[in-house]
Amino acid sequence: MKGGDMLDRLERVNSERELWAAVEAMVREEGFSDYIYIYHNGGTLYHRTTIDPAFYPGPQDDPFLRFCCNNHEVTLTGPEFAQSYTYLSVAERAFIATCSQSGLVSGLAIPVALRLRAGYGGFNLLSDMTRDAFERHCKGRRERLRAACLLAHRRLDEMGVLDGSAALPLEELTGREREIFELLARGLPRKDISDRLGISPHTVGAHSKAIYRKLGIRSQNEAIRFAARG
Repeated sequence: MKGGDMLDRLERVNSERELWAAVEAMVREEGFSDYIYIYHNGGTLYHRTTIDPAFYPGPQDDPFLRFCCNNHEVTLTGPEFAQSYTYLSVAERAFIATCSQSGLVSGLAIPVALRLRAGYGGFNLLSDMTRDAFERHCKGRRERLRAACLLAHRRLDEMGVLDGSAALPLEELTGREREIFELLARGLPRKDISDRLGISPHTVGAHSKAIYRKLGIRSQNEAIRFAARG
């Protein structure tokens, strides 16, 4: 995708849902598999990711916030590059290893706001490429990806998403996912949900996985807390 087309698409979006659809399209078209976005604003963490929740321990433990938001440098991340970062703790290396179980072994960390400010964070664009292949892939892409990530962050800020004033992203759920989310939020187990809706427990599990990914949560307990915020 040409840099100008990418930026135009992000400028034209009118909602949080449209923005993340544009970001996901950009990530795929630029040859990456998934992404993580994290923004720390005081005591609040806003995050969005396309990684399976089973392989992402959560934004609060992500080394990205500690190490990749101290300057504007774009950083290569993931287990393919972790050996170069001797300062990583055992827990941080374990976090990276858990993420790599999804098959994602390389990342391009792009800060959009530095730790010098009250709010800081950025994007990590992820891939299953080996170190050498990933370095070749990123060559020539870094500046246009940085520009796109900065613009996506600015648009989120303009929409009021980052200060907690925007609506929760339940509009992203399908009708069936919304039904299941409401039952999950009431604490019903998978078997009870399947009986009530006339679908298999496996189907409930598949929908739950999609719900967790869209809402940036990892468990039914988090779904209950998410619903309580509304």
